[in-house]
Amino acid sequence: MRVLQVIGVMDRGGAETMVMNLYRAMDRERIQFDFLVHEQREGDYDAEIERLGGRFFRVPRFTGLNAGSYRRSGRALFAEHPEWRVVHGHIGSCAPAYLSEAKRAGAFAIAHSHAQNYVRGLPGLAFNVAAHPVRRVADYFMACSREAGIDRFGRDCGRRALRYRAERYRHDALRVRRGCARAGEGRAGTFWPPCRVPYGPLDSREEPRVPVAGVFPGETGAS
Repeated sequence: MRVLQVIGVMDRGGAETMVMNLYRAMDRERIQFDFLVHEQREGDYDAEIERLGGRFFRVPRFTGLNAGSYRRSGRALFAEHPEWRVVHGHIGSCAPAYLSEAKRAGAFAIAHSHAQNYVRGLPGLAFNVAAHPVRRVADYFMACSREAGIDRFGRDCGRRALRYRAERYRHDALRVRRGCARAGEGRAGTFWPPCRVPYGPLDSREEPRVPVAGVFPGETGAS
């Protein structure tokens, strides 16, 4: 099965690195990733992706003014590639367009929120207006935290979260200078404020207090 990851460019960002960690660890004989990117230049991870068997498809960046041509190019691309059983969208502003076309072609559509309160002011308002219809399009929603899911997909979706549970583990080898953390404490992810969530020690005797990821069933299956 091939899964299409829709993203800006595969540089060393948080969402991109998360995808790469999954890609390296999964059974690529059973599942393969392809990448729909919105930059013509080569990304930091492109060469590794191609070595692992992934393919790249490049489209112009979505601006809003090119909404019609963007949707038409997506429709043509999905019609040419029926092997994409799942389309996983990491870009919010144009997600209603490309996920609608993915569903038209028979794929399952996943929308993923990687941040909370991503943009403020007029740009944020424009983003929210453009991204809002994805609530009625996607089959499933994912988020880096409950707050990020509610911020992007609404409180109703957040209340129906099916969250992954972190396995209990302890990194006894972890040593942080200047007493910033004890052995058994740490964080995997970015400290950029929109992505930050409270966390506590991951101890073998204690339940983790940070949601690793959220999966939210879609509000409707209709496109």
